[in-house]
Amino acid sequence: MKKHDTKGRSRKAPTTTKAASATHARQKPGVMRVVQQGKAPAQKESTAARRMEAKKASEQLVAAAVEHIRNVVERKLAGGTEEIGSYVLDRFFGGDANAYASKDSTKAASLRSLTRRCGTRELPLSKTALASAIGVVVVARRLPRDSAFAKLPASYRAELLPLRDAKKIEEAAADVLNDSTMSARTVRAFVRKTLAKPAKEARPALAKAIDRVTSALAGADASALLYQRGDVEALDVAAHAALSAKVERAVALIADVRALLVPTRRPDVGTVNAARQGGEARA
Repeated sequence: MKKHDTKGRSRKAPTTTKAASATHARQKPGVMRVVQQGKAPAQKESTAARRMEAKKASEQLVAAAVEHIRNVVERKLAGGTEEIGSYVLDRFFGGDANAYASKDSTKAASLRSLTRRCGTRELPLSKTALASAIGVVVVARRLPRDSAFAKLPASYRAELLPLRDAKKIEEAAADVLNDSTMSARTVRAFVRKTLAKPAKEARPALAKAIDRVTSALAGADASALLYQRGDVEALDVAAHAALSAKVERAVALIADVRALLVPTRRPDVGTVNAARQGGEARA
């Protein structure tokens, strides 16, 4: 359709082209920016949602894999450990846990012969693993079937064996069973801490020396002199003289030790006054 300008000349109506639209968009960048900003939040929310779903699916997959693998390992390991331990205990010790603990010479010799073959191509099992398998079965047979020890994984039960006493093992197993955060490594550390002996107070070297002299003369209980007059009368003159010299030397050394025990510090004024007051009161 043609239009006429004021001078009567005809002109074409303007048409919108792609180039014009692009030019128009460039001339008004604010309009395009508003449109783009309006779409961005929706896209971000969609991406975040997909990531959350993927993360959740991954966590579920890993959790399922952990449970499955743990069950398989536990079933194989526990079953194998119990089977090996039961076989050795039954064949070598007649199924008697006390006989295994007593270490009968004949039966112990047979067991030692078996353990010597451990770690070889003939018997690809370590000595530690064999001892652990037997130990787990021994403890399990000394405890009730529904014990806390029986409910623990095989690896945890093996870590508790150094406690030796079945009662102590069961008490520790109950503590481990109630703490779901404990791993086999923390159980091992727990057992080591339990078995750790308190550090002995260091004894002075002089006290040790006196103990040795006392023990040599009066025995472990230091109740009376171990030697009699007859032991001295049996000596000849030279031996008697030598012994007398040694005794005198020992007496002199003991006197020196006694002198060392005398306090060298001046007592404080309060102690002196208290002693004086006590003497005056008695007077």
